Amino acid sequence: LYPNKIEPYLNYTNILIFNKQYEEALSHLLICYDLDKKNETTINNLAFVYFQIKEYKKSEKIGKIGLNINKKNYFIFNVLGQLYLKKDEIDKSVNNFNIAIKLNKNFWPAYDNLLSLYEKTNKLKLFKNLLEEAKITFNKTQYFTKLKYYESMFYFRNDNFKESLSILNTIKNQLES
Repeated sequence: LYPNKIEPYLNYTNILIFNKQYEEALSHLLICYDLDKKNETTINNLAFVYFQIKEYKKSEKIGKIGLNINKKNYFIFNVLGQLYLKKDEIDKSVNNFNIAIKLNKNFWPAYDNLLSLYEKTNKLKLFKNLLEEAKITFNKTQYFTKLKYYESMFYFRNDNFKESLSILNTIKNQLES
């Protein structure tokens, strides 16, 4: 690649990350970081890759560096939310996902992570409220099926099995058509 030019390295690391080649991506991201310690894309990808390879302390450290550079970095808040969830720090996780959503209402991964967390921890009122908010934002997008799944889980958790099954059948029919 091109020494002293960060963009080709970043483009290449994006391909590696997409293909889940995290270790190789990490080596190139470290080169990017050496070239520019304040590049937001590099820091976002480093935090994400460290998280994916279970280097949680490094992920948290680089994430905090990223927030010192840009306090409105919704991507980092989402990664930190995932990290705190892995560490079973539920309140910190919820807080970070909520901040990510507040900073970018169109950032599906934060909604997805927080909906999953609320569903698994049986926080049904919060789950329902967030689901309604997400349906307004994402109802006509590629996330529609996932939203319907969460809706079916809401009914399931409230012992409304008939409605839950009906929604799952709707999803099944859409996927088969």
